[in-house]
Amino acid sequence: MPGFQYQKWNGYFAQLAGGTEDIGAEELTELGAEKTCTVYKGAYFVADKKTLYRINYQSRIVSRILAPLLTFQCHSTKYLYRTAKTIQWSEILSSHDTFAVFATVSQSRINHSKYAALCVKDAIADYFMEISGKRPNVQTSNPDVRINLHIQHNKAIISLDTSGEALHKRGYREQALEAPMRETLAAAIIRLTGWNGKIPLCDPMCGSGTLVIEALMQACRIPSGYLRHRFGFENLPDFDRDLWMKVKKEEDRKIR
Repeated sequence: MPGFQYQKWNGYFAQLAGGTEDIGAEELTELGAEKTCTVYKGAYFVADKKTLYRINYQSRIVSRILAPLLTFQCHSTKYLYRTAKTIQWSEILSSHDTFAVFATVSQSRINHSKYAALCVKDAIADYFMEISGKRPNVQTSNPDVRINLHIQHNKAIISLDTSGEALHKRGYREQALEAPMRETLAAAIIRLTGWNGKIPLCDPMCGSGTLVIEALMQACRIPSGYLRHRFGFENLPDFDRDLWMKVKKEEDRKIR
């Protein structure tokens, strides 16, 4: 029997910037997602493993892809801690990994996101202390495993971030000017213009060239994650490395 929620229905959630939900859903469908349903700042969808890997590697508009581990009604931090501790965390990370928990809460009895994140963090640490006597370290900057907690209307969803670092971090920006345009926003703008690489493109911004770079990557079919070294889906218990390498090679062959 599948152990985690995402394994039962192959269901995931894509985080999107406000205003890009519709074109984000279009892109998800183009990349193979099914049953896509938009909500505010996101979209739910169904995908097999191959499609999940492809979306993380190719999506230009999505910020993160979350794989739900457990959904439950939650009215107190004590219950949040106890329930989070029942998750089989050893299937996702080891005591040698670093991890971080990021939380959002709204319209719920639990109204402090940082304390909610702390409860889940303590649950993970205590889980490992009980089974091995050693706990993984917390590292908020570029951790090995990112856990997402979302509580709304007293319903909690604990998810694994299958992207790892946010997908707008393509890897090509070594230096940036102050407040550069986010890569996912630039990609969304290029998509909305309908530009296809057959006519000149003029960038009116005096910045770090994000619009031009994203336009070039689209025109040349360079995967948005081409320069990234790892993704969060590599921590999923059913991760298939051979399949991931096959997906990567297939997409890289499309580069022109």
